[in-house]
Amino acid sequence: MFVGMPIISAVQTQRRKLKYLPPKISIEGHGIKRGLTAVEAAILMEQPLDKVMTMMLFGVIKKGAAQVVTRDPLELSFAKEQPPELHQYERDFLKAFGETKAPARRDLLQGMTITLVRSVSDKMKGFSRKESVEYYKAIMEKAWTQVEADGTPEVKSQKFDENLEWTMLDKDYDDRTRRTFTGPVYVPMWWGGYDPTYSSRPSTPSSSGKSLTSARPVSVPTSGGSRALPGADFAASVVGGVQNFSSKVVGNVSDFTRRVTGVTNPPPKPTSSGRSGGSSSGGHSCACACACAGCACACAGGGR
Repeated sequence: MFVGMPIISAVQTQRRKLKYLPPKISIEGHGIKRGLTAVEAAILMEQPLDKVMTMMLFGVIKKGAAQVVTRDPLELSFAKEQPPELHQYERDFLKAFGETKAPARRDLLQGMTITLVRSVSDKMKGFSRKESVEYYKAIMEKAWTQVEADGTPEVKSQKFDENLEWTMLDKDYDDRTRRTFTGPVYVPMWWGGYDPTYSSRPSTPSSSGKSLTSARPVSVPTSGGSRALPGADFAASVVGGVQNFSSKVVGNVSDFTRRVTGVTNPPPKPTSSGRSGGSSSGGHSCACACACAGCACACAGGGR
């Protein structure tokens, strides 16, 4: 009768290891919490943490605080003076990448994530998580609508630049990016800071008169002086950022998330099973297995 319960419990335990928000945030308040950044909204939605950190990477690059030196391994160089508009989690992110040893960097990223989760939890006090999540999903869909709308490649690329972090909230972000960018993509000015393989210069003729080309994606000059990448190369570079974070920076994402969850949403303490006092029929023991903390089990003795 109870054969399946250990299996169900194990599955639920594995799922909860990826739920890093504390339980109190699910206690429904009233109204929408507006004003969260895209990164904070991603935490509210409990997006995969490798994606959240990729959003941070785009953010610090767009603000001119850092640029990618190498992508494998992922290493950054930093601006001498940090922009004042950086959020605290972005400052902590840059501090972590200032650490050269991988284990120490991973620990700093873990600490940064724990602080961010707690910050979002505090901001959500008194507000409805359900309503707030729907609100930020609507912002995400509006961002994609602007990107996918008919228009010139320049306009499409501009909208993607403006809404990049919000579009990443989409669970179908990878495939949607590939479907959207099929033609030439006019990369933003900061793109070279993210993709060190990107060249802003067209091919130049060699002494033999032949153009020198590279195996890496090379920008295509346009009549307006802008630079474009083939859509497939652009989409692969954007999507590859998340995959690179997963394998090269945080390691196993599930293990990284589990360590964060162990602090922000630790498992409930196990409760010992007891025996209830017997009735006139001699007494009956009752053990109740609950899948989550706070479940109330009612046991009735026999002979009634």
